[in-house]
This record gives sequence, structure tokens and C-alpha cells, in this order.
Amino acid sequence: TRSSDLLSKGNCNPTPYIVMVGDPGTGKSTVVEKLTGQTGRSSSDSRSWTKTAEPFWTYDGTMVISDTPGCNAIDDKMEQSQWIAGAINFMPLSKILIIVKAEVRQDTTIKTLEYYSDKLIQLPDELIGVLVTHMDQVMYDDDSIKTVIKKKFGIDDVVCTQLNDPRHKLIAKIKKACEGHKPQKLTVDSALFLKLFDIRESDRKPLKLIAKEVDLFNSVKESFDNIRDNYKGKDLVDLLFEFQAWMIEQIEVIQKNFCTELDFDFMGVDADLQAGYCALLTNQLRTVIYGIRIETE
Repeated sequence: TRSSDLLSKGNCNPTPYIVMVGDPGTGKSTVVEKLTGQTGRSSSDSRSWTKTAEPFWTYDGTMVISDTPGCNAIDDKMEQSQWIAGAINFMPLSKILIIVKAEVRQDTTIKTLEYYSDKLIQLPDELIGVLVTHMDQVMYDDDSIKTVIKKKFGIDDVVCTQLNDPRHKLIAKIKKACEGHKPQKLTVDSALFLKLFDIRESDRKPLKLIAKEVDLFNSVKESFDNIRDNYKGKDLVDLLFEFQAWMIEQIEVIQKNFCTELDFDFMGVDADLQAGYCALLTNQLRTVIYGIRIETE
């Protein structure tokens, strides 16, 4: 079921969290619909139908899956990149599954995977996996494509699926791919964002400002960490709650200053883009106080 409480619920236990990335039309959203029971996210259109990243619980409540816009989508590339970055930052990450469609020519499938493997090379190897869809439409088998992917990219965790695979079977395959990997809290900050996504020069000013604001926010958190050892018991608990409340207030102040400095008015054709920048900033600021939130729950 869709839930605005996924983050807090997910923080309480090592729930596997999987982010799916890939070209439009590879079957990402179809897979998400199968796993979660959600509808209306997939489309037969070759352009990207999914416009936002959104996390969902699987139908059995054992995993959280985030669908994302197509990385190389024709329209709104910057907004889509921001949604993908936000999905990666959302909660401790078990696996980024690169979704590729099994093509008649196996080397075509590998070529698509090569693009994403190169793009995600900045991320830890153990977080990267592959999900190959439409295996019922090709002549080669699962072991064949897994062997090629392992040999060329060094990726061990490969899930192959057919259109008629039942969802419990697909969930089991994805869980197995996550076994032995402790979820990692990964932060896509502005510097990493620039490395992961192809950014226009006009987009660099807001990203640089985001990096500056997050660095300042993090320095405040580090100063707090240096003094908190002087407090014990109830005094420490009270201090944690007070500091968290103050930092949350500061997020709103930073948001306002950010929008003012960049003259954001959230109107016209740039409204969605401006909202995306604000979401990226807010997500990174909240990540800074992630540990405090855990301690106060």
C-alpha cells in the first residue's frame, strides 16, 4: 500500500529497499505494479511514462520498491535525475536494480546495461544489481545472460524474469539478490549528483548552492556531536529532542533563503524544476540529521 510513513517505518528494521533505474519502456513500472499491486504506472509508450520516483511496499509487506523515471527520457531530464537521486537517498539502500529488456540480440541488451554500469560506477559495487525483463521473448536462457553480465561487469546479483512470472516468485528472486548485503545509507550529494547525471551548465548554480547549504548544515551537526558526550541519561534525551526540533526549523529557514537567492517563484514552465531543486535540498538536509531521528524514535 502507498504510504507517506514509509521512511519512518523503514527505519525501524532492516527492510530491503530497492531502487529501480533504466530506460523508458524496459518494464520498470510493470515490475513495480506486479510487486506492489499498484496500477497506472506503466505504459506502452516508448517515452518515459513514470514522471516521479515513488516508494511502495510490496504486497506482502516485506520490501520497499521505488520506481523512477527513465534515466535517458526525452523530456524533463533534470527533474527525472532529481527524482532518482531522491529515491537513492530515501532510506538505507539494499540494491539499485538496473532494469534492462532482453533483446533478441544479446549484445544489444549488454550495450544498454553498459551505459548504466558506467553511470553508476561511483557507487559501491555491492549495491548494483540487474533485472532482465522479457526473458520469455528471447532464445537464450537465464544462465547465459547471467554469465555474460558477470564476466563483463562483475555483477553477481542478476534477476531474470518473464512477463508471466507470478509476483511471489519475483519477490523471492529479488530478496535473494539482496541477501548478504546490509542496507547502506547512501547520500547523493551535489558532487555525486554531478558525476551520476549529465548536467547542463545552467543547472550548476543551484546545485552548487545546495552543496554549500548542506555543508554548513552538516558543520552544525558535527559541532553538536562534539558536545553531546557531555550529557547523559535524561539530559541527553532532552538535548537530542531539542536539537532535532531546532534543526527541523532551520531546514525551513534554509529552504526560504535558497528560493530567495535563486529567485524561485514556482510559476510557469520552470515550476516543476524549481520544486525539484527544493526537494533535492530538503532531502539532503534531512539526511544530515538521519541519525538523530533514529535516536529519538
